[in-house]
Amino acid sequence: MNRKFILAAAVFLLPSLTLNAQTNALPSVVLAQTQIAQAQPSPPTIPSKIAVLDLNRVLRDAASVKSVNKQMGAFRDGFQAEIQKERTELKKADQELGRQRQVLSPEAFADERRKFETKVREAQLRADQRIRELENVRNAAMLEVQGALNKVVADLAGERGYTLVIRSTQTVVVDSSLDLTNEVLKRIDKALPTVKVGKPKPAGAK
Repeated sequence: MNRKFILAAAVFLLPSLTLNAQTNALPSVVLAQTQIAQAQPSPPTIPSKIAVLDLNRVLRDAASVKSVNKQMGAFRDGFQAEIQKERTELKKADQELGRQRQVLSPEAFADERRKFETKVREAQLRADQRIRELENVRNAAMLEVQGALNKVVADLAGERGYTLVIRSTQTVVVDSSLDLTNEVLKRIDKALPTVKVGKPKPAGAK
C-alpha cells in the first residue's frame, strides 16, 4: 500500500543553550515524520435559520409585566406612606428634644438624644428592609414571566425551525420578516395575561 509522508521540522530551543563560537554549531533540529491521514468527508453543516426578538419591548409591553408593575406601584405607594409617617414623627420628636434642651440637665439631654438617634437608625433599617422586600417580591414575579417567555420563544423556534434567536440590540440592520416580537407578545399575553405578586412582608417580620 502506497503511503505519503511529510517531513516536519521542530526546533527546540532550551533557555540555557547558546551558539558554540568555535564550531558555529546550531541548536538541535529534530526531524519527525508524520503520516498524512487519508482525507475524511466533513460532516454536513446544518444551515442556520435566525430570528430576532426585541426583548426590551416584550418586558415593557407584555400584559403580565404590566400587571406586575401595577401591583408593585401599589406596594410602593403604601410603603412610601409608612416611611413618610415615620419621618413626620421623627421630625416632631427632634423638635421636642430641642425644646427640652433648655430644661434638662446635660446628662439627661444626652440620654434623650441617644434614644432619639436610636429611633432614627431603626427607622432607616426598616426603610432598607422595605426596599429589599419589594425587590424580592418583584424578582419572584418576574421569574414567572421569564419562564413563560422562555417557553413561548422555544415553542415558536421549534415550530418555525429557527436554530438561533438573538436580541434585536445585537443587530444593526435586520429584515422585519425575521422579527418575532409581535408574535411572542401575542402568545405570552395569551399564556400569561397576569401574574400575582406576593405581598411584601412588613418591616421587622421574619
